[in-house]
Amino acid sequence: MLASTARVATERPTTYLKQLCEHFADESQRHSAQEFEVDVDDHEGFINFAPVVTGTCRLDSRQEGVLVVEASGSDQRALERVQRIVTKHLERFGGSERLTVEWRPAREQPSTG
Repeated sequence: MLASTARVATERPTTYLKQLCEHFADESQRHSAQEFEVDVDDHEGFINFAPVVTGTCRLDSRQEGVLVVEASGSDQRALERVQRIVTKHLERFGGSERLTVEWRPAREQPSTG
Protein backbone atom coordinates (compact mmCIF):
# COMPACT_ATOMS: atom_id res chain seq x y z
CA MET A 1 0.00 0.00 0.00
CA LEU A 2 1.12 3.52 -0.81
CA ALA A 3 0.21 6.37 1.52
CA SER A 4 0.13 10.13 1.71
CA THR A 5 -0.86 12.70 4.30
CA ALA A 6 -2.41 16.16 4.19
CA ARG A 7 -2.58 18.60 7.08
CA VAL A 8 -5.58 20.83 6.42
CA ALA A 9 -5.59 24.09 8.36
CA THR A 10 -9.06 24.82 9.72
CA GLU A 11 -10.71 26.18 12.82
CA ARG A 12 -13.29 23.37 12.55
CA PRO A 13 -11.43 20.07 12.00
CA THR A 14 -14.05 17.94 13.76
CA THR A 15 -16.86 19.47 11.71
CA TYR A 16 -15.18 18.55 8.42
CA LEU A 17 -14.17 15.09 9.65
CA LYS A 18 -17.78 14.29 10.52
CA GLN A 19 -19.18 15.91 7.38
CA LEU A 20 -16.91 13.88 5.08
CA CYS A 21 -17.58 10.59 6.88
CA GLU A 22 -21.32 11.18 7.08
CA HIS A 23 -21.42 12.06 3.39
CA PHE A 24 -20.02 8.66 2.42
CA ALA A 25 -22.06 6.79 5.06
CA ASP A 26 -25.45 8.30 4.18
CA GLU A 27 -26.97 6.79 1.06
CA SER A 28 -29.02 9.94 0.43
CA GLN A 29 -25.81 12.02 0.16
CA ARG A 30 -23.67 9.65 -1.93
CA HIS A 31 -23.27 10.10 -5.67
CA SER A 32 -23.98 6.42 -6.35
CA ALA A 33 -25.67 3.44 -4.77
CA GLN A 34 -22.27 2.09 -3.72
CA GLU A 35 -21.99 1.52 0.04
CA PHE A 36 -18.70 2.27 1.78
CA GLU A 37 -17.37 1.08 5.12
CA VAL A 38 -17.33 4.19 7.32
CA ASP A 39 -16.41 4.53 10.98
CA VAL A 40 -16.47 7.87 12.81
CA ASP A 41 -16.36 9.24 16.33
CA ASP A 42 -15.66 12.69 17.80
CA HIS A 43 -12.00 12.83 16.72
CA GLU A 44 -11.29 10.05 14.20
CA GLY A 45 -12.81 8.85 10.99
CA PHE A 46 -12.20 6.06 8.50
CA ILE A 47 -13.57 5.50 5.00
CA ASN A 48 -12.90 2.40 2.91
CA PHE A 49 -13.59 3.22 -0.75
CA ALA A 50 -13.60 -0.42 -1.94
CA PRO A 51 -14.81 -1.72 -4.32
CA VAL A 52 -14.82 1.62 -6.21
CA VAL A 53 -11.07 1.93 -5.57
CA THR A 54 -8.74 -0.14 -3.40
CA GLY A 55 -7.96 2.60 -0.93
CA THR A 56 -8.87 4.20 2.35
CA CYS A 57 -8.90 7.51 4.14
CA ARG A 58 -8.22 8.12 7.83
CA LEU A 59 -8.99 11.46 9.44
CA ASP A 60 -7.87 12.84 12.80
CA SER A 61 -9.11 16.09 14.35
CA ARG A 62 -7.31 15.94 17.72
CA GLN A 63 -4.76 18.64 16.86
CA GLU A 64 -6.11 22.15 17.34
CA GLY A 65 -6.54 24.01 14.05
CA VAL A 66 -5.64 21.03 11.84
CA LEU A 67 -7.44 18.13 10.22
CA VAL A 68 -4.92 15.37 9.50
CA VAL A 69 -5.95 13.27 6.53
CA GLU A 70 -4.17 10.05 5.55
CA ALA A 71 -4.90 8.44 2.20
CA SER A 72 -3.78 4.98 1.13
CA GLY A 73 -4.08 3.02 -2.07
CA SER A 74 -3.05 -0.36 -3.40
CA ASP A 75 -0.96 1.34 -6.10
CA GLN A 76 -0.18 4.85 -7.34
CA ARG A 77 -3.34 5.08 -9.43
CA ALA A 78 -5.56 4.03 -6.51
CA LEU A 79 -3.80 6.44 -4.14
CA GLU A 80 -4.28 9.33 -6.56
CA ARG A 81 -7.96 8.50 -6.95
CA VAL A 82 -8.51 8.48 -3.17
CA GLN A 83 -6.67 11.81 -2.97
CA ARG A 84 -8.88 13.31 -5.71
CA ILE A 85 -12.09 12.10 -4.06
CA VAL A 86 -11.13 13.40 -0.61
CA THR A 87 -9.71 16.70 -1.92
CA LYS A 88 -12.78 17.42 -4.03
CA HIS A 89 -15.17 16.86 -1.15
CA LEU A 90 -13.21 18.61 1.59
CA GLU A 91 -12.53 21.68 -0.55
CA ARG A 92 -16.20 21.85 -1.54
CA PHE A 93 -17.43 21.42 2.05
CA GLY A 94 -14.92 24.02 3.25
CA GLY A 95 -15.43 26.48 0.41
CA SER A 96 -16.44 29.34 2.69
CA GLU A 97 -13.28 28.76 4.73
CA ARG A 98 -11.19 28.25 1.57
CA LEU A 99 -9.83 24.91 2.72
CA THR A 100 -6.92 23.59 0.70
CA VAL A 101 -5.69 20.01 0.71
CA GLU A 102 -2.06 19.44 -0.23
CA TRP A 103 -0.80 15.86 -0.19
CA ARG A 104 2.69 14.69 0.72
CA PRO A 105 4.04 11.17 0.59
CA ALA A 106 3.69 9.68 4.08
CA ARG A 107 7.47 9.57 4.56
CA GLU A 108 7.95 13.27 3.66
CA GLN A 109 6.21 15.15 6.45
CA PRO A 110 7.45 18.63 7.34
CA SER A 111 9.52 18.86 10.51
CA THR A 112 7.85 20.32 13.60
CA GLY A 113 10.74 22.15 15.09
